[in-house]
Amino acid sequence: MKRLVLISMMLLSAYYGALACENNDCEELFKKATDKVRSLRLVGTGRGFNSVYQVTVTGEDGSINREKVEFGALRDKYFYKTSQLDFYQDQKTLVMIHHDEKIIYLTGGKGRKREEDQHSAMIKLLDSLQKYLVFQGCSREFGTVHPGKGYTHVTFSPGAKLKSSGLKSIGYWLDADELAVRKIMVNYTPGSGYGVQKYEMVVDEMNISPSRDPYAGAAVDKVFRNNKVRQEYKSYRIIDKRS
Repeated sequence: MKRLVLISMMLLSAYYGALACENNDCEELFKKATDKVRSLRLVGTGRGFNSVYQVTVTGEDGSINREKVEFGALRDKYFYKTSQLDFYQDQKTLVMIHHDEKIIYLTGGKGRKREEDQHSAMIKLLDSLQKYLVFQGCSREFGTVHPGKGYTHVTFSPGAKLKSSGLKSIGYWLDADELAVRKIMVNYTPGSGYGVQKYEMVVDEMNISPSRDPYAGAAVDKVFRNNKVRQEYKSYRIIDKRS
């Protein structure tokens, strides 16, 4: 579960590193798009986003794990939801609801400055990764994500410094009409140690700079109502680390 959450966040970050621009040269297109991501401050500022995407993890044993992920952020509030985990945060409180373990964690909010630092660190990580990827080419495909729809498929392979990472290739499927990434696929080499063949992310919805809050009320309201635990969480164990 933790690995799925991590890869989901990384793929979401990669989404912003591959937004399409008006350029016929795919390699140049990708480089210009990554310059664009450096100007984005998605969490902790006035800009935000909402998204819904599907993550599919295929194991080396052939097992398939599918998960719907919802993610949203605006100013000091953001949330992340899957079938197993709900994550809400605002300026005062961070709330994590683990449905499979029936545990709720509450801690103090991180605040704007730390969220900006976190996003900057994410951008630096993405930059360092892209520095060692080698552009392989692009092709025009139809129906790869949705039937009857055309996409530009851009592919990268790991450079020399990533040869031991277990990474085989990263592919992006771009919708030129909407200037958006609709699918990302990360392939791993056999025996990489991750136990995974590939990760796939298909973006169903993506709204950059929404005007509405990602969720109503405060983060703590997701668990409590009138200072009492909500009925749906009566059987959950609450661990409150707020000072």
